[in-house]
Amino acid sequence: MINEHKSDRRGFFRAAAGAAASLASGTFLAETLRSQTQPAPAKAAAPSVRLANVRPYEELNRLYSLESREGKLDVTLQCLYSYHTINAQRVWLRTYNSALVGPVISVRPGDTLNIRLVNNLPKSGTTACPDMDHKGMNNAPVGVDTTNLHMHGFHVSPSGHSDNVFVQVCPDGGCFDYKYEIPANHPTGTMWYHPHKHGSAAVQVANGMSGALIVRGPIDDFYASKGIEEKILVFQQIPFSKKANGQYTSEWCDVNGCDGNPAPEPFTLINGQLAPTIRLEAGKVYLWRMIHGGISETIPVSIVSQNGLGANQPYYRVAVDGLTTGTVDKMTAVDLAPGNRNDILVKLTAGTYQLRKPAVPRSKALNQTQTETAQVLATVIVAPSPADAPIPSAEDFQPFVPHLPSFDGNLPVRPLQMGYADLPNYKGHWHFCTSATDCEPYNPDNPLLVVLGTSEQWQVLNTDSYLAHPFHIHVNPFKVEKIEYDEAWVKYYDDPRNKQYNPITKVPINPLEYVWRDTILIYPCQKVTFNTKFEDFAGCFVMHCHILKHEDQGMMKQVEILPSQGAKPDCGPMPEGCAPLK
Repeated sequence: MINEHKSDRRGFFRAAAGAAASLASGTFLAETLRSQTQPAPAKAAAPSVRLANVRPYEELNRLYSLESREGKLDVTLQCLYSYHTINAQRVWLRTYNSALVGPVISVRPGDTLNIRLVNNLPKSGTTACPDMDHKGMNNAPVGVDTTNLHMHGFHVSPSGHSDNVFVQVCPDGGCFDYKYEIPANHPTGTMWYHPHKHGSAAVQVANGMSGALIVRGPIDDFYASKGIEEKILVFQQIPFSKKANGQYTSEWCDVNGCDGNPAPEPFTLINGQLAPTIRLEAGKVYLWRMIHGGISETIPVSIVSQNGLGANQPYYRVAVDGLTTGTVDKMTAVDLAPGNRNDILVKLTAGTYQLRKPAVPRSKALNQTQTETAQVLATVIVAPSPADAPIPSAEDFQPFVPHLPSFDGNLPVRPLQMGYADLPNYKGHWHFCTSATDCEPYNPDNPLLVVLGTSEQWQVLNTDSYLAHPFHIHVNPFKVEKIEYDEAWVKYYDDPRNKQYNPITKVPINPLEYVWRDTILIYPCQKVTFNTKFEDFAGCFVMHCHILKHEDQGMMKQVEILPSQGAKPDCGPMPEGCAPLK
């Protein structure tokens, strides 16, 4: 077994105030079944960019972009409220630099990326900041205008001023300087960034606080040499409603529902626009970098001919979660869950098409008590052209496959469960279980400990009966080895004598999911087995459900990579914030 230890590390969460089988045994299965219920100096801020204030069917905007030069990029992200028009409604939203989508940040392996994060959101109520300085956390929405930053997909240090998700940048002028030293061997690909402050992540991402993060390199030169044009598509899901003051905003009740009322179904936007027009040329090959920056629904992206009345058109997947696969997988739909990224090659004949999010049946929806409504995400107009460029082959991509770990057959196995339960002292919370006696909502004093340089096989089981959960872990990606259903849990939910009775509809296992990634959707009663290696960086970070309202309510586990076997857990001191801007 892998030893676990507890340590009192509450001091670590005194954050930058100056910054204003089933599991391994049948006993574990039985116990958890009984508990289940159903329920640096930086440049000036980028100018505001008109993104959401558009009518449907206008041209897809090219996002404001910032690119490193001579090994360095300085960025300022200011968090502040701004108005945006969505579906003819004027909505008051938290944003980066007054734009509904943050700037595209492009860097290269070996670069230094400096981001000054300035929080100009107003103080809300009497909530203290920082608000994470107590045992057990809130595991509830709190401090929704306190923020921080996570670079989703980066393989960098999780400590200090790097990808440290425990920092809190207080509202009303709080400031923090992030510094990311990107390794020279970092994979090139599609990443993204968003807030990750526990208790406010869901609301802030639901407001549109996110942006594309691209690590560029030789593969981009390859695309340019082939005349392959890039399009970045950031999918966001913005739920909002009219409040008592007559203003449309997006708050916790819009994300999670309140007082017995469900949350409104969100509008899925592309680059801050509702149903824009994407223009292509026939016979040309395009690279679409697709980023699911949403919060609550899957996006099975389909390109449908004849204004949505014809067949799904094929496209070709070449990367998952920022990692080039070395394959060219012909597909007609790819299921994006919150946090996922897919790079696809698109080549179409002349005509008009729809980029669609089809209706998602209950069996494949994130919340399996209801279907997800179909939506036309964009109109794709393909102009006639004499071009007839070939789709690159798998052999063409081999030089760009990242150097990722290999594994032998003797890895230590770590079983995990994620779900919802009434737990002692934690009534009605989302949780992770690492053993029969360690099953709780997020508790920073009880981290999961691993050792730098070691490899493990994890088996992550979703013990819910009606909710699929996108599992995400920071810093190190993982290689999916097996996806299966846990028959003991399937049988349990099929038994009408149980109050948790909810028969499971099994979703077919797609072998194309067996790739390297950092986020994977796990359906009810599914168990995903993957291998991972804890490389390059010791420190503290988290794994969690990327339905961020679940993360805010406790479906998160702290992970600490120890520098050596037997080392004492210690996340180190919290770094100081920067002086507020004048």
